[in-house]
Amino acid sequence: MARWKILVLMLAVALFGTFALTGAATAGPRDASTFTLVGENSSFRALDHGDFTFTDRLETLDGIPIDGTGNGKCVNLSLDAEAIDSYMCTYILDLPEGLISSSFMLDYTELVGDWELDIAIDGGTGAFRNARGEMILTPHPENPDLSFLHVCMIGASASY
Repeated sequence: MARWKILVLMLAVALFGTFALTGAATAGPRDASTFTLVGENSSFRALDHGDFTFTDRLETLDGIPIDGTGNGKCVNLSLDAEAIDSYMCTYILDLPEGLISSSFMLDYTELVGDWELDIAIDGGTGAFRNARGEMILTPHPENPDLSFLHVCMIGASASY
């Protein structure tokens, strides 16, 4: 009978621990940090060598410049070197508080009209070392040289 009580006690401790860790690992909306940056995307370089620069100039929606850049590297996943529909990309958003690292799949054939590019935040440095979440890149509706970068992350915060 004593074994039965010990087994039930161990099971209760394991379940409580699982619920406690699950609660700590999942963040609610109140723990999210969201902001939108405007980037000048006229500095894109050809993906011939895989490197690209999203922007050398970032600013807030209010037009306040931010000391930061966005750079990345893409690898063509297609066997056809001329294909533009299957890239795996990494992207680093360099902000004053630290770096936000991310990755995404890119299909150039989908970047026409009213497009959006989903980017997974997978970490960072400095204030962003525990960051996770997503960024969504969308075209500016009035200026084709600009794009919006909507950032929603948990585990880190920034105010822009």
